[in-house]
Amino acid sequence: MRYDWLSFAGYSNVLPMNNSYVLLGNFLAPVKNGEVLNTLKKAITEESINWESLVLQANTQMCTPLLFARLKQDDLLQYLPENLQEYLRVIYDSNLMRNEALKTGLEPLLQMFADENIDSILLKGAATFVDELYTAPGSRYMGDLDILIPEEKISLARQFLITSGFDEIHDPYMEFSGQPTDVRHHQIQRYLKPGTPVAIELHFKLAYGQAGRVVETEAAWENAENVVFRGIKTKVLSPTYRVLHNVIHGLLPHCEYIKGEVSLLQLAEFSALAARYGEEIDGLVPKVLCARQNLSKELRGYTGLARKLMFLEATDLGSEEIPKWHLDRIVSVGDSGAQLDNMDKSFSLKLRLFTYKIYYFMKLPGWFWDNVSYAEGEGAFWSRIRLLLARLFSFRSWKKI
Repeated sequence: MRYDWLSFAGYSNVLPMNNSYVLLGNFLAPVKNGEVLNTLKKAITEESINWESLVLQANTQMCTPLLFARLKQDDLLQYLPENLQEYLRVIYDSNLMRNEALKTGLEPLLQMFADENIDSILLKGAATFVDELYTAPGSRYMGDLDILIPEEKISLARQFLITSGFDEIHDPYMEFSGQPTDVRHHQIQRYLKPGTPVAIELHFKLAYGQAGRVVETEAAWENAENVVFRGIKTKVLSPTYRVLHNVIHGLLPHCEYIKGEVSLLQLAEFSALAARYGEEIDGLVPKVLCARQNLSKELRGYTGLARKLMFLEATDLGSEEIPKWHLDRIVSVGDSGAQLDNMDKSFSLKLRLFTYKIYYFMKLPGWFWDNVSYAEGEGAFWSRIRLLLARLFSFRSWKKI
């Protein structure tokens, strides 16, 4: 018997358990009640899960180490085939060693900041090193360490990286052109320590485009908290602003929401933050700041998806249901993005995916206008028009799309 449909936590809309995106989201949930755990256990023991498809989805979403940690945490790992247990364990152990190397690489940089009286805020994955958001330290995969420092200190920090043996990873898209649209830049080039996984991204703004206008850099500094990493003083965003940063980072920079490509890595971290900090999070702040940028629908969609897939309890942070059309759009796109070659797509699914692609292209000019084409100051409107047209009629831009 195959369990193709589930209804968790009393939701009226059922979700397809044979959708790898949905099922992975269920497994990644930080907190599960007894009913959910029993349902997942039954699906595992009765061999109702296509593990090849699920692991492909986990790899695509960069959540395989977290999947291992959650299965172990929920006492479900033992029910998996032994070869699969071993595969997941190897991936987790490799990421654990990687995270330890990142921590070791972070230490001298923070020490230099302390010696030079440079304030710093650890962002995203780097912040989890301080509060151990994931009790299993190999859970969180991260490509690099994101650190916010004052803009006037960037040159000093960059020189330290160079003298410490880091190599610049040049990205031509991050070059400054001296145009009003340079306001979209928020970090310098990436730096990598050869022979190690230690990559550093130094930010002088929290974010760019619309995301940067939701959470301005000054607000980030005002809402940062002092912490200690291996005896060295640094900062992390307050729980409220940490959640808000996760939301905008998960929805905006690369058209994630309008594409329907919502990262389960980001959504799982949002759910973990909400579960850990609960009452410390002022849910009104994300609502007000997102509303100012006409992003209320996106915020409701993100929090609603966390409730639907990861059983996040209704709070003032988000209690609304995600509209069914957007729910289907995101879970369908999510599943199709990690399907095996031998999986045939039905005509109805192909038609829906085509409809969602049309939605994306309809929304894309607005995303360009609010993000890539944004500029301030005198003459900014015409600069934005020129850049918008340049992007819309650029082969390089369409190739990226």
